[in-house]
Amino acid sequence: MKYLAVYFAFFLLMTIFSCAEKKGKVQPEPAGASRHSTGFNRTVEQLLTHYFSLSEALVNWDTAAVAAHAGALKSSLDSFALDELRPDSVMHARALEPLLNARVEMGSIVADPSLDEKRASFNLLSDNLRSFLSAIRFDSYSLYWQVCPMAFDDTRPGYWLSRVDSIRNPYLGTKHPKYGKGMLACGETQEVLDFRATPK
Repeated sequence: MKYLAVYFAFFLLMTIFSCAEKKGKVQPEPAGASRHSTGFNRTVEQLLTHYFSLSEALVNWDTAAVAAHAGALKSSLDSFALDELRPDSVMHARALEPLLNARVEMGSIVADPSLDEKRASFNLLSDNLRSFLSAIRFDSYSLYWQVCPMAFDDTRPGYWLSRVDSIRNPYLGTKHPKYGKGMLACGETQEVLDFRATPK
């Protein structure tokens, strides 16, 4: 009985240490063959990196960072080529319209004079990027489609894409004139975009 108690205590300690080591670390996502070339995926990932940086700049109400990341994202969208998708005419056709719409909204974000107007265009941009990523069945990693139900005048929703499930609200953010940073986590994940396990 004494040995059993010692064994159980040892097992419990090993479990605790194992969990402690894993805490805070990003677990690698399962590897798998992509339907797209490495170059194509890198271009999409670079575009998304600029998008996430723009979203975070909106979270922080940082007008200089918004302008810088908006310019970088606009360049990525303007130069994005769909040539690789031409053999799949259906995928190419489905991807073309939201990509063109995203370019239009990106132009608005760059030109809009106020953060409020930029956020309204960011909402439309996000919707078009979601449609684009769904059309091409982006499969490098999963994305989270998130919503704040009170993004605009406390009455209308705003949507965005995130790399993580936790909420950092780009519409209310950290310096809202009414809420301060109190609504930073306002929102929820509405959908997970994950095309990695689906058939090609």
